[in-house]
Amino acid sequence: MLVDLDDDLGNAIAQAVVDEYRRPSKLENKTLHQFRNARPKETETTVLAGLVKIESNSRPIDQAKRQKVAEKPQLDVLAVCTGMKVTPAAKLEHSQGRLVHDSHAEILCLRLFNWLVLQEMKAIRENSGSELLIRGHSTEQYRFKNNSQFALYISEIPCGDASTENLRDSVADQTDWHNLEETEGTLRGRNGLNRLGSVRTKPGRKDSPISYSKSCSDKLCLKQFTSMLSSLVYDLVDEPPYLTFLVLPKQKINKAAIERCFRDRIKMSRELSSYYHPLTVLATDLPSPFAGSTPSNLSILYCPPRSYLQVLSKGVRNGCPAKKSVQYQHQSDVSRQKLAELATKLTPHQFQDYHELKRRASVSARKKLAREAIGHWGKSSEDNFALNHV
Repeated sequence: MLVDLDDDLGNAIAQAVVDEYRRPSKLENKTLHQFRNARPKETETTVLAGLVKIESNSRPIDQAKRQKVAEKPQLDVLAVCTGMKVTPAAKLEHSQGRLVHDSHAEILCLRLFNWLVLQEMKAIRENSGSELLIRGHSTEQYRFKNNSQFALYISEIPCGDASTENLRDSVADQTDWHNLEETEGTLRGRNGLNRLGSVRTKPGRKDSPISYSKSCSDKLCLKQFTSMLSSLVYDLVDEPPYLTFLVLPKQKINKAAIERCFRDRIKMSRELSSYYHPLTVLATDLPSPFAGSTPSNLSILYCPPRSYLQVLSKGVRNGCPAKKSVQYQHQSDVSRQKLAELATKLTPHQFQDYHELKRRASVSARKKLAREAIGHWGKSSEDNFALNHV
């Protein structure tokens, strides 16, 4: 892992995402109005994240040697998301896969990327073509075009282990932060900030309902072994893509914390090391685009290549009720049920339910091994549902 605080590429990636957020280039007037209304008000704040595809005009960027390419690489923004909320575990018990459980911006970007990949596969099946994928050697798999690299920009340090020192140093009275509170054996949010290198759950506030969703630090660390693709999509792609760069605000980067979170805390075995695709962390000088202090309740999901926009609130489409039983038409396109529906239409295999689909994915054994190496992962929320095959 490399933390590079002085690389122009970090600023270029961040600027591309911020520019697309400030002036969405692919939205028509009606959708653009919806986008603007979903942005935080002056008194509000949120986190902005964006996934960028990088294509060099000459050769891939060598992250080990830090070679500079002769020409500036082409940057294509694939996903722009905002958000900093999480759905309590109690609500997921009745979700049937229809609630988005984690609405932190960087995680929404990865979910939206998986949605985009499935949409591109569907387009190829319908002979519409794709700018992102081609048919693989197997008719059941697809491949990414060119030798692209991918970067994820986040306007804040990811919650969890990577930002533990930042959070601890920002609190005047640290007595409460030494208390250890665990959720099924996993540290809860902001508790026990003197225990570094630990897996943590969301959210951070002590008075918030319990969630089993792991921190963004933990989830991004895991992606170094499992790729950007979810279990639903992994087996549909030949050579699944990994994140090459993570772009974070320079003034908030703690190099020791970053290196611990994404490398040093991992109990690496020989088998696991063969799956390891270490992130390179780049810095950006761009300030956060948000000046308020009250957390926004809305999340934006914007996919420029598809001119697609969806706004979420409480894990469902904005304006829809997030009651005990979520109606089918009220769920997001990146919910577990919707993504599973898309994936099952693209595979010849049949699965009884969502858990079976995930369990039978070839990446599941690697994921289990990586979770054990990162630390005590603990339980996840029960959110199973039957799969209907078309």
